[in-house]
Amino acid sequence: TFAMAAYWLAKLRNGDVPLMERALRLSERASDRERLLIRAGWADMTDDPSRLATAESLTTRYPAELEGYLWLGHAQKWVGDFPAAVASLKRVIRMDSASLAIDMRGTGAPMRCLACEATVEISSVYHMMDSLPAAEREIKGWIRKQPRSISAWGNLEQLYVFWNHFDEAAAASRTLSTI
Repeated sequence: TFAMAAYWLAKLRNGDVPLMERALRLSERASDRERLLIRAGWADMTDDPSRLATAESLTTRYPAELEGYLWLGHAQKWVGDFPAAVASLKRVIRMDSASLAIDMRGTGAPMRCLACEATVEISSVYHMMDSLPAAEREIKGWIRKQPRSISAWGNLEQLYVFWNHFDEAAAASRTLSTI
């Protein structure tokens, strides 16, 4: 639909507000699933207090909607329910495990790896909990599944820089430059 086209274009443009507003307007004539998906994205983008409730509605009505669990985990993280956030995000990884099995530089790679996005979010949750070992473990698990993932190595490098582990960050950076 036009609503979903505007939604995906807004996401590709890092949350372009006018495009998301257009998607939101157009969503009134879209299916219930599309409307909830767009509203969840809008609520997350604008820090709307309804973001948790919207994501919960999306996952309750459409339990196979992976992005719904991604929004739910993100909302749970921001309200401070870290265990629930990790559980929701791990569900995305289980449901989208095929994306992790594909080398992102190879042919036939998915345009979007929701499991990869969920892994970054889980690492972020552990980071907010001041647990470098847990955050590091998540990203290294991603690297074991996708050893040539630029995103995975870049996230590991950023994690090390934040925690002032500059030798490890430099090693990750060297690996990243060879991919």
